[in-house]
Amino acid sequence: MLKAFGGASCTRRRFVSGNLLNDRLSIPNLIPDAVIEVPIEVDGDGFHPVTVDPLPEGIASICRTQMAIQKLTVQAYTEPSRNLLLQALLLDPCVNSLRSAREFLDYMLGLQADYLPKFT
Repeated sequence: MLKAFGGASCTRRRFVSGNLLNDRLSIPNLIPDAVIEVPIEVDGDGFHPVTVDPLPEGIASICRTQMAIQKLTVQAYTEPSRNLLLQALLLDPCVNSLRSAREFLDYMLGLQADYLPKFT
């Protein structure tokens, strides 16, 4: 794959953005296992994320909430767990009550019953 870039001796090129794990904390105030979009440099040794300044706390908080929703959703489908799906819904700022979250969950799982595993 990296031969397309000329192997290990190729010149490092900078790109406006790339999606990579934050495992090097390129965005310091987001979690390390999040996929982030940051400027990157690419050479024969691979992809190198560029560290950027921490996000303003309000933006970082929104990102962390969305990351928690995504993690809960993946975990819910892996287990499968209706309770974890409900927790993910309740974290969404657009959901305004437990009752509406439960109704929406029942509705969506009903629509997707042919494609989704049984949830407990």
